[in-house]
Amino acid sequence: MREGPSTLERLAPLTGLVFSVMLVVTFFMTGDSPNADASTAKWVRYYSNHDDREIAVSLVAAFAVLFFVWFNGYLRARLRAVEGSPGRLSNTAFGGAILFAMSGLLFIGLDFTAADTVGDVPPVVTQTIGVLDNDLFTPLAVGGGVLMLAIGVLVVRTRALPIWLGWVAVVIGIASVTPVGFIAFLAIILWVAIVSVLLYVRGGDVGPVERPAAGTGPPPVGPAV
Repeated sequence: MREGPSTLERLAPLTGLVFSVMLVVTFFMTGDSPNADASTAKWVRYYSNHDDREIAVSLVAAFAVLFFVWFNGYLRARLRAVEGSPGRLSNTAFGGAILFAMSGLLFIGLDFTAADTVGDVPPVVTQTIGVLDNDLFTPLAVGGGVLMLAIGVLVVRTRALPIWLGWVAVVIGIASVTPVGFIAFLAIILWVAIVSVLLYVRGGDVGPVERPAAGTGPPPVGPAV
């Protein structure tokens, strides 16, 4: 008799929800960092006053990225099964997820480094790291765009998820590489949470539109009598 999925397998879709919740928590933990054009003294004062908090935020965010990659590995496997060979869109989406995750880790690493080294390096170094942490958004935007566009197109084609989630993903993907990229970033967090819960409720199932097998079709209509 075939055994059902293990407890860990059943819970795997919820890794996306864990990612979203942890990332939202970091938003409440962190403060308002200085603007890119702020003085060196202001950057040093910010990280000197909030070094412990920023290190804690970096650690929580790093764990969030871990759950994000795990969720996308799970999602890629499910979408790949629906898409079939060669799995171009599901593979492209996972590539976008990896780029998105690595870009997020770049932000996390810069913030951690600035907080951990403030006072031990020249003030201008702290300022430079802080400015990069504020403005190095392009890799994250491209990764999010690739991820959401590939998933969106795949969902619209296969109905692997509710089609409205596919169209929303397409819009988010396009918006990611526009001036409203930060709003798109927030939308990705919400989209992942929704899909995570949906897959958990479904038991991990994704459902394509049924298509007739090759060479089959409706039975021939007999001659009129």
